[in-house]
Amino acid sequence: MIGKKSELKGDALINDVVEILEERKKKGALTYEQQRTYDHAKILEIQKKKAEKEKKELEELGILSAPSIVKILEISPKNVQVLTQLLAKEQRVFTEEEKKKIISIVNS
Repeated sequence: MIGKKSELKGDALINDVVEILEERKKKGALTYEQQRTYDHAKILEIQKKKAEKEKKELEELGILSAPSIVKILEISPKNVQVLTQLLAKEQRVFTEEEKKKIISIVNS
């Protein structure tokens, strides 16, 4: 969408992207960039109900920013080392207990 303004700005899960692009697809053909994004998002789409439940649980912890929650849900880290890399942009240090709690939510 070179040269066009985006309608919405914010963080979105892959599921949300797929839904938005499917709605636009019903109205007409997608642009090249939208079609490429749609194709990629369909491959990465995760189970919606599970993602929504996990997102709610992570938000309830109150220790993560919205962009970090989205990234954690997309990558679904299996161990603390990967999670630590995802949390590098946060402006705080997480305890091992907090990290284990996040891992347990994502892998439940």
